[in-house]
Amino acid sequence: MAVFLRPLLFCALLLALSFAPRRSEAKVPFLITYGDSISQLGPLPADKKEILEKATRAGVEIGYKYSYFGLFFLDLWTWSGEYCLFHEKSFWSLKPEQAATLLGVEVEKLPKPFFYRFPSLLSLLALGILGLLIASRFIKTDEEEAAELLKDERYREALELFRKKWNEQSAAPATPPAPTADAASPPAKDEAKEEKAAAEDGESGDGDGEAAQEKKLALALEPGINYLVSKGVTAEQASSKLAILVRVEVLAKNKAASETAPAAT
Repeated sequence: MAVFLRPLLFCALLLALSFAPRRSEAKVPFLITYGDSISQLGPLPADKKEILEKATRAGVEIGYKYSYFGLFFLDLWTWSGEYCLFHEKSFWSLKPEQAATLLGVEVEKLPKPFFYRFPSLLSLLALGILGLLIASRFIKTDEEEAAELLKDERYREALELFRKKWNEQSAAPATPPAPTADAASPPAKDEAKEEKAAAEDGESGDGDGEAAQEKKLALALEPGINYLVSKGVTAEQASSKLAILVRVEVLAKNKAASETAPAAT
């Protein structure tokens, strides 16, 4: 008799606690999403299924209802979680003790949905920050990599070859030699044309100047790259690593020059 009355007493207690079903809100189809969501935890036990379906609705299951706020349908925050019986968007609240009885577990071991504990968008942000922190430990700055490269004698020698070639190019005369005394002087109108052409070149010479600097840099890097290749370094690696050393050296010189330059009055 007691075994027969137990489900009836449980059903009566359930109906007394939650007489009328409440309806869950649907997600708002917009940039910002919020509302209520229900996650399934399990089916009704066979010995209570018929009684509870008569008291609620056919097809009800055990679930966990909670409120959420998010962006692009990814939950950023969740709150107000509670156990319930539900069917589609209708639900009936359960106390933890009732949910534990239906699920056949202790109250302390009642499960909660993973994405209630760890909202999807919040989890992604946390993983992104963690990934950046991990990457920062393995991705070196140019300065750090240059310090490591300079421990290698081959790269020190390659950098020295670059400096030597760069200084040679910088010391080379920038203008052609003057004409000899016996050379015929060009007509005045030719001089005027040359001056006009030089002025036009000066106006549009920024791009040409950059190209000339790039060519000068490539020529200065060539001896160092060839040296590194002769020492067993691949051409691609030699070019990229030596470029890092040069870039760091140029930045260091520019920084030192800016620090020692007198302040404008």
